[in-house]
Amino acid sequence: YYYRVGAGRDLVSKQYSFKTVRALDRIENLSFVVMGDAQDDGENQHFAIVADAVAQQHADIDFIVSPGDLPWNDRPGDWWTFFDKGRDLLGQKVFMPTVGNHDTPGNGSDKDATSFRRYFPSLPYVSENAPYYKFSFVNVSFFMLSSEHDELMQQRGEQYRWLDEQLDLYNELRESTADSRTFWSFVMWHIPPYNAGSRHAGRQFAFRDIAQHFNSTVDWFLGGHEHLYQRSHPLNFKPFGLERK
Repeated sequence: YYYRVGAGRDLVSKQYSFKTVRALDRIENLSFVVMGDAQDDGENQHFAIVADAVAQQHADIDFIVSPGDLPWNDRPGDWWTFFDKGRDLLGQKVFMPTVGNHDTPGNGSDKDATSFRRYFPSLPYVSENAPYYKFSFVNVSFFMLSSEHDELMQQRGEQYRWLDEQLDLYNELRESTADSRTFWSFVMWHIPPYNAGSRHAGRQFAFRDIAQHFNSTVDWFLGGHEHLYQRSHPLNFKPFGLERK
């Protein structure tokens, strides 16, 4: 797709273009970048440098996913800074984010995702209560959740039950396919279920009920919030007295 953005004849952007991946295609090669926690306050921050580097060095990626915390705070000027500094990258790549605590009022966790929904109105939201959704291809699925609603992460929560149903459908399709190794599932939300960082050490062992879906079902979890790079060996979630049916 090729396009320009304008307001009258005198205010017209340069020409941008972006490419989509057909949802009905079976994916054999898929490349994407994970980037989040930009939180650029406009002063001596590096989001523009990172965004420009991704645009130049990874021009062949299919899309971008983000675990949230896009602006410095949920204010119009901070959102403008995010979109302005990332314009050349965001103008040319499909961008699929989840909501973080900086995307809501204040810097603490908040359920108010009004601004997030306003700036990303075309995401396939499932619920009016929280901005969670999925996007998928024949053999690759991304489940994009909100960690700003603690009660929805618990076993009886709306988001938990939705993910349970969606993963069952995903597993049925995968198991009915001759080569299930070509199937991949990714789950993303902002505040990770486990972390090794010191900034949020108090939550270091605070697994959430929804993390039990990782067992033998979810291939990758992608998160943010910690402001450091970390990865782990495969994890299993087994709380006392709780088993996934």
